[in-house]
Amino acid sequence: MTSPLAPPNYASAQRAYRVALQNFRGLLGRQRAAQAQAARQALGTDPTDVARYAITGRAQLNVPTLVPASEQLTALAQQLMTQLSALVHSTLAVAPARCRLVVGLSGGADSALVLVLAARMAAQYGYQVQAVHCIHGLDPDDAIWLEHNQALCAQLGVALTTPQLNIVYGGGVSPEDASRQERYRALLGELRAAEAQGLCAALLLGHQADDQIESFMLALKRGSGPQGLAGMSMLVRDERGTLVRPLLDLHKHEVEQVLTLLNVPYVYDLSNSYLKFERNFVRLKVLPQLKARFPGVAGAILRSQKLCRYEHDLAQRLVQEKLMQLRRDPWTLDFAPLDLSDQALTTILVRTFISEAIGCCEFNHVEQALTLMAAGHDRNGLVMLTPPWALSTFLHYLCIYQPLSEHDLTQLTGRHELKLGTALTFGPYRYELVPAAAPHQSNELRAQALGSCAFAADNVVLDFDYARGQALRLQGRAHARPLKKLMIAAEIAPWLRPALPLIYDLSGELLAVALLGTVADTAPRYELRISRSAEVGR
Repeated sequence: MTSPLAPPNYASAQRAYRVALQNFRGLLGRQRAAQAQAARQALGTDPTDVARYAITGRAQLNVPTLVPASEQLTALAQQLMTQLSALVHSTLAVAPARCRLVVGLSGGADSALVLVLAARMAAQYGYQVQAVHCIHGLDPDDAIWLEHNQALCAQLGVALTTPQLNIVYGGGVSPEDASRQERYRALLGELRAAEAQGLCAALLLGHQADDQIESFMLALKRGSGPQGLAGMSMLVRDERGTLVRPLLDLHKHEVEQVLTLLNVPYVYDLSNSYLKFERNFVRLKVLPQLKARFPGVAGAILRSQKLCRYEHDLAQRLVQEKLMQLRRDPWTLDFAPLDLSDQALTTILVRTFISEAIGCCEFNHVEQALTLMAAGHDRNGLVMLTPPWALSTFLHYLCIYQPLSEHDLTQLTGRHELKLGTALTFGPYRYELVPAAAPHQSNELRAQALGSCAFAADNVVLDFDYARGQALRLQGRAHARPLKKLMIAAEIAPWLRPALPLIYDLSGELLAVALLGTVADTAPRYELRISRSAEVGR
């Protein structure tokens, strides 16, 4: 193994890779064209063949996907892999000896080439490599795939782990979705294991250019915006860890050609021919028709994806700056400063706000949210998002929260004694009496303070059955006001109000209203703190 090298400059590594890809693709294209010409000549003068060719063109030629190996083409494939190795190395920008490359290995062409790349990076720079082949237990060919991958890893000198997945599907979850979720759980588990050993880790995946094109078509079907149409990026660092997709510039036939030139075996998954799967239908039925009618459509789609990715990234810079100004917390957006007639800005803002809060967002939910924002502040509708989430407006805030269930509302009733040092739980809320100077926790309910909520009693009664329309005079205020108006003034949303009790001492004297303020003129020694099991809602 050579000594570890410093990462090359990313821009220069990218240029060198582009040149290597162009050289390989150019020679491969010329050799494929020569094969096509030979196939046309092989039709001869048989009138049936000539007529068939005139009608269907290249579809009847049965031109082989792969071209025979040649010394020049093999040398270009080697150079391509060398430059791709340098590009990924410069992209990661880590110390190779302290970094483990985890390769998701199915045994198909794409993952096999990624494994070859990782093994090359280990030899060239000193990375550790771990291949992971997940055994799904759903296919009778599982044993064949396992044997192939064991032989391939032995050939390349790469360690292999073979976790057995526990795939449970049904209830609206397909076997494909369940398999994908379990597979990613296993792969990301290997990242966590590496990190537990004090290593940095990156998961290398085999998505390639044709996967990008298929994803674009499926995103169009779903009505996605620029983010969905943008496809995948080579490097992603997020809460999952570091994910690298190094083959995004290579098409499937190029991946298979490189493997053939390098004498690396791969296997074919028969499920890739099942038309019941949407992606297979797009790959086998839709795209061939488009490419036959529009030969340059694949390149056009990839360019559109790149433009969508750039425009989405640029828009997010503006949106994130705005969100920092408008978002009170992850669940609350103050839309008062917004010009709601600016549909482009408000749409992207709301879409990003919802997506970042709950992890997904449907466009119809954005449209419903915008309708609520344009309505009067006293016309607060409800938008049901992905369960258990809901969205509504309150005053000039757009709020995401988990509505209380009927069971929760049933628990938030009655009168209950609470002593210092103990806690009560009703539904998702926990009630605790603490010293007034105790620090607040992040998941506590908070309100715009109308006065002190502290009192002297260390043993109190919480009353949830009071009339919301009754008027009270809080300490420090000249007049009594209805509780509803006090809660609006304190910016307490309607869905939080059932959780706020009146607080009495054991003699029956009213001491305070939770979160609002003190009623009796007492020494401020204790407070009622209300926290939620999850930090959701205002």
